[in-house]
Amino acid sequence: MTVLADPSTSPLFEALRRRRMHRAFTDEPVADELLEQLAWAASRAPMGGNQLMRRIVVVTDPRRVRTLRLVTPSFGAIGSVAVMVLCTDLAVALERMGTLGRDLLSLVDAGAAAENVAIAAPALGLGVSFIRSANDAALRSVLALPTHIRPDMMIAIGHPVAQPAAAARSRRPEIDRDQFGEPWRSEQ
Repeated sequence: MTVLADPSTSPLFEALRRRRMHRAFTDEPVADELLEQLAWAASRAPMGGNQLMRRIVVVTDPRRVRTLRLVTPSFGAIGSVAVMVLCTDLAVALERMGTLGRDLLSLVDAGAAAENVAIAAPALGLGVSFIRSANDAALRSVLALPTHIRPDMMIAIGHPVAQPAAAARSRRPEIDRDQFGEPWRSEQ
């Protein structure tokens, strides 16, 4: 017997429905306890081969956040007061997972960790915005990262403004069944 979750009452589906990217935040500081909960959520994401290669840097110093904004052209969040940087220890990834783990799987894992943060944030009254820097050398300098630590994703974190921009329209992907080009049709 197939049991379907009711998206209108399931806490998981409600969290997925509320997940969104915010571009504008208030200047209210984010409590350390909330940042710790988001870091915990990131740590619960899968890691290739179940190998611990993720490092998390949480930046709360306003001067350092401003510097991150200056060296990251794609940093579009306004007023954010904290930034989480998801990183990969490249030496550990290479040793335990080979080049595939270092070059690809670790990036997939960083995306999974970022999504966990995005799903958890609304439950804490927070908003997030994903940022990918094109300037890893500058990030390494600002964050004092050793050369074997690669910054994969930045997440701006803050209290969303009262009237955020409208959420992106929900888009349904094309879903194929068994092979590309064979549209999914539910058996009913």
